[in-house]
Amino acid sequence: MDNWIFDVKCYALQCLCAIGVVIGIMVYRMSVRAALHLHEHPVIHNNAATIISVTAASMNVIAIFCLEFVSDLCPGTLLSCFS
Repeated sequence: MDNWIFDVKCYALQCLCAIGVVIGIMVYRMSVRAALHLHEHPVIHNNAATIISVTAASMNVIAIFCLEFVSDLCPGTLLSCFS
């Protein structure tokens, strides 16, 4: 029974981490968009959307690898205890 509780806690941690990553990327995109649109250099101002998309996509890839590492640390999956 204790192993099942640990699996649920591990699953909840993974969900909370994923939600935190999504919210963090959204806040990053909004703040960088505001900062780049205030920039006076025309090249940076005109390419703000591209800069934001590339950096946010890179952060998403890093977050996916980190979340995969965390999920590999958990001993089993939530559904394994029901079989």
